[in-house]
Amino acid sequence: LGINPNTIQKSYLELARRGVLQSAQGSGYYVSEDALENLREARSKRLADIAKLTQELASAGISLEMILKTVKEAFADHDIRGN
Repeated sequence: LGINPNTIQKSYLELARRGVLQSAQGSGYYVSEDALENLREARSKRLADIAKLTQELASAGISLEMILKTVKEAFADHDIRGN
């Protein structure tokens, strides 16, 4: 496939760090039984981080309109790049 083996190994290690995969010594990686729950928890934490940051921005006097504009621009940029 033309993918560097180091890139693949880094990907496996990152997915294992996130609790999506688990390593089975001598036989490779497998999807963790609680992978879906781990992903849900990570998403919830990220949304909580956004909520906290939004409160901090509001306390600093940044308007809701400016916050929403920035979030929408970041989201649109994400869609354009396909990430």
